[in-house]
Amino acid sequence: MDHHTHTSGTGSTAALGGHPLHPMLVGFPITLFIGAFVTDVVYLATSGAFWAQSSVWLLAAGVAMGLLAAVPGAIDLLTIEHARRWRLAWIHGLMNLGLVALAAMNLILRRREPEAAVAPFGVVLSAICVGLLAITGWLGGEMVYRHGVGVSKAVGAEDADASHDAAAATGSAAHGSEHAAATR
Repeated sequence: MDHHTHTSGTGSTAALGGHPLHPMLVGFPITLFIGAFVTDVVYLATSGAFWAQSSVWLLAAGVAMGLLAAVPGAIDLLTIEHARRWRLAWIHGLMNLGLVALAAMNLILRRREPEAAVAPFGVVLSAICVGLLAITGWLGGEMVYRHGVGVSKAVGAEDADASHDAAAATGSAAHGSEHAAATR
């Protein structure tokens, strides 16, 4: 069995057509929050009002998408017994909620004067969000890739069966040619 086969995967209870929803959605807030940090840095370098306003829109969209991604994540956390009993899953979920709350605070600080709010607090809050994304992303990756949380129980089974069948066929052919050579 190779390292990509998860015979003990948990599956996902928040799925559409068998595809887990949480991983489909998390890329949006990740990209939007990183984008907000980048536009903050560009604003600091250029003083262009466009960049400060862009950060506001990116933060708003990131908060909305973060909350949307949290719904299937919470459903999986509460309905997958292995995840529910596992401290790492709770840390991942709670840190992400804290991250979204921090981004929402960052957004509120910028409501009236987006340009004035970038330095020093806005860019610092954006940088903290990016740092938290790195940590929570690593935790999520650990749950999926190392422990099979949310992974279909049958992932890799077809490939493993095909590899086994091919090896068996190759072994039989090799054994047959050895037998034929020995009987000559």
